[in-house]
Amino acid sequence: MWREVRHERQAERADARATWTAAIEALRALGWDVERITEYQFRVNKTLDLYPTRRRFHHIPTGRRGFYRQPLEIVYRFLSKRVR
Repeated sequence: MWREVRHERQAERADARATWTAAIEALRALGWDVERITEYQFRVNKTLDLYPTRRRFHHIPTGRRGFYRQPLEIVYRFLSKRVR
């Protein structure tokens, strides 16, 4: 039984990762520098790490971490004062 649950959850996380990865990569079209570090981590303008699986972020200069609803929203919150 637990193997089935584990496989179902893995599939759910993979689907979420694919959806949010596409949203993060779409930031390139808006002029942001998006670097794919791993399948699970992206860096925007070399200062903001985004993790698509669980929608977490880490702002490197301040050390602030948390949850985001939309990648564009969190990018604007932390990087809008900077030159794109």
